[in-house]
Parts: sequence; structure tokens; C-alpha cells
Amino acid sequence: MKIAQFKDATEYVWLVADHLFRLGHGGSPPQRQFVADADEAHQLALSGACAVVGMSLDDVVTCSLANHEKAPEITTFYGVLRGFLSLCAEAAVPDFKSLRGRVVAIDTYTGYASALFEILEKQGLECETDFRVALAGATDLRFAKLLQGDFSATLLGAPFDLLVQEQGFHSLATVLEALGGYQGVVFSAHRCWLDNNASTARHLTGVFANALIWASLPQNGPTLLQILGRGLPDSTSATTVARIADRLFGTRSEFCPDGALCRSDLRGVLRLYAKYRKVDLRTYDLAKVIDQRFLSLI
Repeated sequence: MKIAQFKDATEYVWLVADHLFRLGHGGSPPQRQFVADADEAHQLALSGACAVVGMSLDDVVTCSLANHEKAPEITTFYGVLRGFLSLCAEAAVPDFKSLRGRVVAIDTYTGYASALFEILEKQGLECETDFRVALAGATDLRFAKLLQGDFSATLLGAPFDLLVQEQGFHSLATVLEALGGYQGVVFSAHRCWLDNNASTARHLTGVFANALIWASLPQNGPTLLQILGRGLPDSTSATTVARIADRLFGTRSEFCPDGALCRSDLRGVLRLYAKYRKVDLRTYDLAKVIDQRFLSLI
């Protein structure tokens, strides 16, 4: 099957799954179609052009509220990661106050934009008053544009946050440090597709979970470094590859164990969604977009 997703930390689990499958040690992973931005993810999710779309929970909420005939069909059935997001800045921006008058990039005003704006507001910085906003696409695209100087700072997901740090950029904060918790990527699909393809959905999540477990085992560390190295720029140092492996799969990993969603992370998404989109969610029932046949809430 095919899955549409961002080229973020999710992909590095699939690279492990690809490796295990070639060795005959795991089920077949999906083909991946990388999206350029959240708007493309929304279009694919709502149209059903791709059965499963990996996008942030914020994006799932946006799709469920859309003026689209398939909006009521949108559901999430597996939690992928809580964040892996760092606010990365150029060397000329050593602290938050140095962002005044500069350009900060986001994908679109959906996704993680609300988390970014909240982090900056906590530091006394107001959007479009203290800094300007640029729409720059998905995290891998923002990574490249940050390196070429198109803007001064942006949220980057792993491994791109560590890759830019290797190039002299630095992290001002992480989402988990600043907000305490925020649900990131989930797998989403149409309810009717899940009803008719439950075994396929369970195969997908099973392959993902098994690859995640394998990657976290210390005895697989040397092979893991080789797998990750093949998925990173050739110039990436061995030290940075090791840091990326630890960040993704070490004891402080931000992947969701067994696909579980944390209630406090969900509340954080809804709170910031309402605040920065100016949408009244007091009667919004998030439970209606979570299919608990495949995941648990903690």
C-alpha cells in the first residue's frame, strides 16, 4: 500500500522497516509519498486519494472541520510521535529577543504553527508585530531554505534539527521543553476505509511498531547507524548520525509507544488550535475523530 506523509522522523522508522523486510525479518512496509506542505496533506486526506496520511493531529482537526463532504470521515487510528521539534535559528540569533524584526518560517498556518506561536508568545514575541512569518513548506524543505538563508528561524523536526546544528545553527527551544506536551504526527484515514481494511491498517501499524522496537535495542545499534547513514546527507558526520540515532530511538525518544495518545498532549493541541485559529472548540468532540480499535489513550 501507499502512505502519504511528511519527510520527518516517521520516515526513519520506515527505513528500518525496509531493512528488516529485505532480510525477511518483518512485514512489508508501505510505499511513501512525501507531501510538500500541510495543504497537500489535507487534500490527500479529504479526497481519499491516499488511503493513509501521516500528518499532525492539528491537521486532522482541520480536516474534520473542513467544508468538505468527506470531513466527517476523517479519523486517526495511530499515534506516531509527540514532536521531535526544535526551534532552530541562525548564529546571528543567539536568543529569543534577537528574533525581533526577523523572519520566522512555518509550513502553513496549520500543523505546528500554533505551537511555534505559543513558544514565541511566552517569550514576549507577537506574530507579525515582533517578527514576520514566511510560509516555507514541510520540514525537509524548511531545512534546506534555512541553510540557504531564506529566513532566520523555524521549527524543524528530527533529524533536520540536528543536521542544521552540524552546520552552525542552534536550538532555542524544543516543543516538549516549552509546552510540556503536544501531539504531533498521527496516521489518519477515512472511517469507511478502516472498516473495510482493518487488517491492512493493523499490518501497517504492526510493521511500524516492530521497526521501532528493533531500532531501540542496543544490540542493533551498529546496524541502525548504517541504516540511518544511508538516509542522511553524505556529508553527515558519524557523531551527528549517532546523535540522531539516540534522539530518534534512545531512552528519550518522542515516538508514541504502541501508538498510544496522551490525553494531556491532545488537550494541548486543542487549546492552541482554538487560541491561534480563533475557533470555538468548546463543543468539539475529539473522541469522534479517534478510532480506538487501533490505539489507546493514556
